[in-house]
Amino acid sequence: MAIIHGGRGTVYTAAYSGKPAIGFPLHQEQQYNLDSLVRNGAAIRLSHKFFKRKKFIEAVNKIFNH
Repeated sequence: MAIIHGGRGTVYTAAYSGKPAIGFPLHQEQQYNLDSLVRNGAAIRLSHKFFKRKKFIEAVNKIFNH
């Protein structure tokens, strides 16, 4: 599992490694990059602005249970 910000390099690395990711985009293009992974079932996108520990733990558990 990777925790990434959604930049092009980190998205490529996560995708090519075959590892699921949790992403916290900081800019619009990072959101778009992460959404590409989300659409393909390879990531979960969370908000850094409205970060909630509970949501993060739920995302981690979801990845490890699938």
